[in-house]
Amino acid sequence: MLGGALPAYVGLVRTRPLYVVVLAALDEALRTSAPPIGLWLDTPAQTVEAILAGRERVRVL
Repeated sequence: MLGGALPAYVGLVRTRPLYVVVLAALDEALRTSAPPIGLWLDTPAQTVEAILAGRERVRVL
């Protein structure tokens, strides 16, 4: 999923609550083309456990 398609995709997902995590390590094109929805990670050091522990921060709907 890239850039401008992110808001459209978020709008299509009907599951609630909805959490969005964007894996954007070193990707300047993605950062300039997509709105800042959810949690943006730019490091592979982030663990799934850490993401899930802070999931309320990334809740979109």
